[in-house]
Amino acid sequence: MNAFAIILFFELVAIAGCQLVGTPEDVDVNDKDIQRLAKVTAKTIGKEYELWKLISGTEQVVNGRLYSLELVMQRKIKGSKNIKRRCNVIVYEIKSEGYLEIEEFHCYFANKEPVS
Repeated sequence: MNAFAIILFFELVAIAGCQLVGTPEDVDVNDKDIQRLAKVTAKTIGKEYELWKLISGTEQVVNGRLYSLELVMQRKIKGSKNIKRRCNVIVYEIKSEGYLEIEEFHCYFANKEPVS
């Protein structure tokens, strides 16, 4: 009976160390793929937008990957002040199929500049 308890214990430890499918995990904002995704997202929202800073993000494994990113974008309009705005973006990507879709995005156009 003790052998069964020991095996069960080690199986539970192994399962606890694995990332569960569907559980959001923090991403490294310095990762080149996450940076690429943030830049493509900014350009997809509008050609006048440019990624200024990637603040944080999570990744969730679904039928592909669902990213939730918090970033600061700079809106460049010729002849006007370049304004930075904090945005939350949800992006769905199936990298193997070259599929990328912005599920939703919200930018905060308050009078205060975003924290740098």
